[in-house]
Amino acid sequence: TFIDQNPKCLALIEQAAEKWGERSQVTTLRSDSTNIPPARKKCMLAFLDAPYRQGLTGKGLETLKKSGWLENGAV
Repeated sequence: TFIDQNPKCLALIEQAAEKWGERSQVTTLRSDSTNIPPARKKCMLAFLDAPYRQGLTGKGLETLKKSGWLENGAV
């Protein structure tokens, strides 16, 4: 699952997944990382690439946790 506010970024992710034959394995969600809707499926791995020096990484992780995106022991 890829989460981004920018629809162009999400479109590129979908195009790449299609090119690699992995489109059925990829879900995209247009959302602010600090206000993510509840998860449909929990994850074991989260990678955040927040804008630098804006204090958003911690907020994003907290939102993932509160919204049920992270399995216990997730990295």
